[in-house]
Amino acid sequence: MTSPTPRADAVVELTSEVFAVNGRLLRAGDQLSAHAGLTSARWQVAGLLLD
Repeated sequence: MTSPTPRADAVVELTSEVFAVNGRLLRAGDQLSAHAGLTSARWQVAGLLLD
């Protein structure tokens, strides 16, 4: 097996950061919408249905 290239390492690092930010955004969304009895997933679906 060959070792990863610097570019591949950068893509892996970027992907990891994107997933981490997504997780933080989902948790924040859950907190913001909890008073309405919603989760981030529910308000995202509601937003799609409104479109």
